[in-house]
Amino acid sequence: FPVTINVTEDIVLAAIHFSDQEKELLRFFFEVGEAGFETNDLHRFFDYGDPNFDTLKKRRDLKLREMRKKLAQMTGISAAAIFLEKRLDSDRRVKKLYLNPEIKQENAGISL
Repeated sequence: FPVTINVTEDIVLAAIHFSDQEKELLRFFFEVGEAGFETNDLHRFFDYGDPNFDTLKKRRDLKLREMRKKLAQMTGISAAAIFLEKRLDSDRRVKKLYLNPEIKQENAGISL
């Protein structure tokens, strides 16, 4: 038998907290805006303990996944639409990443 759950607006979501590193990354996203940045530009946030390139990529990808989930929960935007990508016209191999423009620091409840 299917189970139906009625959801009302009275439900309060648990507070979502960002780590200091996540706050730094969010500041960076807001600073660059829709101009975006290459994913390798994020490596400076994860360059501790003398990591190799693969470790940097893993740290970056893990943190972006965690942030995508948190931002999706906070904003109601689909997780797949949190970070957007665009390719450079001059070199289609290079992609730039940027935060969905619907996410605004002041209205997403994000205090940096």
